[in-house]
Amino acid sequence: MPGGSDISIPPVPTMEGHTVVPNGSDYSFIELDDMGVPLGEWTFDPDEELWIFDPAVPLGMMPGTGLEDNVSRLLMLFGLALLGAAAAVVMIKRERGRTK
Repeated sequence: MPGGSDISIPPVPTMEGHTVVPNGSDYSFIELDDMGVPLGEWTFDPDEELWIFDPAVPLGMMPGTGLEDNVSRLLMLFGLALLGAAAAVVMIKRERGRTK
């Protein structure tokens, strides 16, 4: 905490199970969830004498861009191929039934 300051800085408010780590100054901390994902930054405003939380969007568990698009295209291609194969089998069975 700043030396010689008249301001009494209260402890950083945080949720149970979360951790706060210093972010380069006595007035700034990063809050991490129980898995270590950054949730946002706590900054102390000495003029207002309160903590301000600036939320961050945790991106750690999000899929990479474009990965799902290729998978859906492949699934669609295989689905159409199976549908075509099933239609061909039905047509062959109908033709065999007419020739008997």
